[in-house]
Amino acid sequence: ITGLALTPKVHHMTVNATNHHVAAALFSDESAHDVTLSPHTQYHVSQEDVIRVESGKVFAVGPGQASIAAIFGDEISMVEVIVADNAFDTLALLPQGPTDVPVGQTIKYRLMASHHDHSEPTDVTTNTDVQWSVSGSGAADFSIDDGGVALKASLEGLVTLTASLDQITTDSSFSVVNAAPTALSLELATPEESWPVGRQPVFNVFVTYSDGEVHPVTGDDWRITW
Repeated sequence: ITGLALTPKVHHMTVNATNHHVAAALFSDESAHDVTLSPHTQYHVSQEDVIRVESGKVFAVGPGQASIAAIFGDEISMVEVIVADNAFDTLALLPQGPTDVPVGQTIKYRLMASHHDHSEPTDVTTNTDVQWSVSGSGAADFSIDDGGVALKASLEGLVTLTASLDQITTDSSFSVVNAAPTALSLELATPEESWPVGRQPVFNVFVTYSDGEVHPVTGDDWRITW
């Protein structure tokens, strides 16, 4: 064993929230093994009135700052935990996206919490206490990671994303619509393969769209340039 890594290095939490950390033992062959729940891993906290650690979970007890020390064999690693009072004024899903979203398009959101003391809003998107729901006549596939909450529009209709934390709720809605088909190709055709001298040939123009439809556009002088 060449070292021990405890991540993330800084936890930002609110009172009564829970979070996770990962303890990884590092070896000389550059491999790493998760020892978070190993019976040989010991945890110590500097301020038990701020946080406590149980079975790989960090529990925020009260506002303040504390450190967690993980010990595995002769190796030690430390992280800082900052716990803020959960006195939120409001929650907001950002950005406030477009009202119409084509099928197949993905929108990403972040959940921001504003505080009573007007301090900088806190990003609580990945807070494990946030309750998420997707509802409406339309449909969208839900996923969440460090990059935010992603909704991929999958069925036409109204979609509403709702987030709740500490009995405060916010939502954001959009309509899933079919994307307008785009022109893929033009075809120039004549009803006959050959024309006698002196006779004016007739040409027809057809456009093929991304939805597979083919439409004649010969007379659309505002769109066709000869």
